[in-house]
Amino acid sequence: MSNNPPIDPAWRHAVHELRDPDEFGFAVTGARLMAEFLRPQREPTRVEQFQHADWALDFHEAQVKARIIGPLPAGWASMGLMRGVVESSWYGCPAGRGVLVSTPPGEVIDGHIAPGFQCLAVTISPELWERGRRLAGVEDRACGGPGVHALEPLRYERLERRLRSLRRLLRASATDPRLGRQAVRDSACFAVEIAAIAWALGAAVAPHRTAPGRRARLVRQA
Repeated sequence: MSNNPPIDPAWRHAVHELRDPDEFGFAVTGARLMAEFLRPQREPTRVEQFQHADWALDFHEAQVKARIIGPLPAGWASMGLMRGVVESSWYGCPAGRGVLVSTPPGEVIDGHIAPGFQCLAVTISPELWERGRRLAGVEDRACGGPGVHALEPLRYERLERRLRSLRRLLRASATDPRLGRQAVRDSACFAVEIAAIAWALGAAVAPHRTAPGRRARLVRQA
């Protein structure tokens, strides 16, 4: 494990190599995860974390077949953007590249991963989760249960390009204080945008909001 001292005490950068099930407990910032290895892990799982008081971006490159389960902090939400070709499953639904998995406050992360799994976990505070709801234009404050949604390819590619740029900025700002404020601001905006997409997609599949026109409108608003 390597850690860089934070330039701004409000955030930190860390890289971990996870070898045993017990080490997976902090793989998603703030969550209390448990990993059940279904096969021995031949190579360590790598997690790069950028953590702020209101948000966290956790980049996962897993090398194990396992079940992952655990609760989030009270009021916090987590969204997983699937980035690799290896398929996983969450809440009983398959999730490949370009799928957004949302775990609203009060729910428990629950899924299965396989060697080669790649994902970004975006964990956000109650305040940013609420900002995402307002950005999505969703009136109902109850998001419902977890969601597994395939993003439109062009939307996913746009998010992926933005994410790669943001990751480079965060890495650079870990050693250059001049970039710190921009990195924190851009990361918060990205996290809120992901939350808004989760809110909009969750609202779009609710029984009373299934009209195609409304669904497209909500997604455009996000």
